[in-house]
Amino acid sequence: MVALAVAVISHLVTLYFIPYVAMSRAFAGPAQQVGWNSPLSPPRPSAQSRAIVRPSPDLLYTICAYDVSQTPVEVAAPVPKGTYWSVALYSDNTDNYFVVNDKQAGPLGLVDFVIYLDGTKPPVGDLPKIKAPTRTGLVLFRTLINDERKLGELEAARKETKCAPFAPEPVMVDVPTPQPKPTATEPSTLPPTQPEPTPPANERTGQN
Repeated sequence: MVALAVAVISHLVTLYFIPYVAMSRAFAGPAQQVGWNSPLSPPRPSAQSRAIVRPSPDLLYTICAYDVSQTPVEVAAPVPKGTYWSVALYSDNTDNYFVVNDKQAGPLGLVDFVIYLDGTKPPVGDLPKIKAPTRTGLVLFRTLINDERKLGELEAARKETKCAPFAPEPVMVDVPTPQPKPTATEPSTLPPTQPEPTPPANERTGQN
C-alpha cells in the first residue's frame, strides 16, 4: 500500500510540474536568442524545427518570452488581410489566458495592448490592458500561409511585430511663453510745451 501511495503521489507531482517544464523549454529559445521582452521570428517551420512544439508548415510563428515583474510589456502587430492570424498569451504553467484573432482585431488592422502583472497598478494610457497571472509567460503569434504568393508580404508584416517594455508617451504640458520685461520710459529731451498767450479783448471781438 505504501509503495502504491508513493507511486500515485509521484505521478501527481510529475503531472503538476510537466507544464512548468514545458514552458521552461519554450522560454529557453527566445530568451537565449533575443532576450526577454523581445520578439523572435524563426524561419518557416520544417521537419527539423524545434522552436515551436509540433509546428505546422502552413503557419508562420513569432514568439516572445515576456517578464512583467519590473515593468509592463507592450505587444503590437499589424494584422494581415485575407488570412487567419492570431496572438495568444500563456502563463508560466501553459494556461492560455488571452487570445485575439484577425476577426476580432477590428477595422484598423492593428492589435496593440499592454500586459501587466496582476496585483500591480495598471499602466497609464489608453491602450487595452491585459492582466498576466504570472510574472513570466509567452506571447505566440500565428499567421496562416494560405497563398504562397503572399509569403513575402506576410514575412514583412511579421517583422513589424512588437514585444517590448512599455514606455507611455510623455504628457505634453502647455507652458506659457515668457513675456519680455517692460523697459523704463526714457525722459523726454524736448522743452516743455508753453501755453499760447490769450489775445486781448479787442482782438477776441474783432474791434479796433
